[in-house]
Order: sequence, then C-alpha cells, then structure tokens
Amino acid sequence: MAKTFKFKILSLERVILEDEVEKVFVKTVNGELQFLCNHAPIILSTIPCVTVIIDKDGNKIELATSKGIMNMVDNELTFCLDSAESAEEIDLDRALAAKKRAEKRIQNSSKYDIARAKLALARSITRINFKEHSK
Repeated sequence: MAKTFKFKILSLERVILEDEVEKVFVKTVNGELQFLCNHAPIILSTIPCVTVIIDKDGNKIELATSKGIMNMVDNELTFCLDSAESAEEIDLDRALAAKKRAEKRIQNSSKYDIARAKLALARSITRINFKEHSK
C-alpha cells in the first residue's frame, strides 16, 4: 500500500506546490490536523499558520500559509488559499508594518472591520514568527 498522497497548494495567481507527500500538518479553525495517506474525505477551513509538509523523500517543507480551504478526497489533498511563503520569501519589515497596521485597525475599527483586521494580525504574526525562527 502506498504511503504517499497527492498534495496541491493553489492560490489565485499560481500553483504553489504540487507533489506526492507523506504528511501534511496544518492548523484549522477546530485545532491542529495531520493528513496521512488514505485520510477520510473532509473539507475544512484553515487559519494562518506554518504548514508543515513531509515530502515523499522525507524532506520537511515549511510554509507560512494564509487562511484557506482544504479538501481531501480520493487520496488527494487540495489547499486553496490566498498566499503561501517560505521563510526566505518573507520580507520581515513588510510583515512588521502589516502587524502595526492591523493592530491600529483593531483599535479604531467598527465591529465589521475587526474580524478582517484580526485575520490580518494573525497572518502577520505567523509570518514574523516563522521568519524569525527560521534564521
């Protein structure tokens, strides 16, 4: 029995990753989840986090991922999201500026805008922590 499954990460702009993998670790709105070969079919929402992928050769790939939707069916996991970045791709100054903007919006926003600002804050914190811990 194969121990890998197909995994795709898609944004509106491009296919970010498409490969056979052994494992995928991600954070969802309901907690952390690990996908393995032959996982039960599921559709779920993710939150900004560092997604960890173990490829077919056992190599670890880490990406800072935004919120998104994951769909597992027929041993194929598809992750549709706004963005995914390696530590090398993250501009720390830009991430810090985004964090400050989000904090300011949370303090000065109407209730409608607070949810959006909190999501931006979570994404910026994920990117900052990932970049700083990857040095």
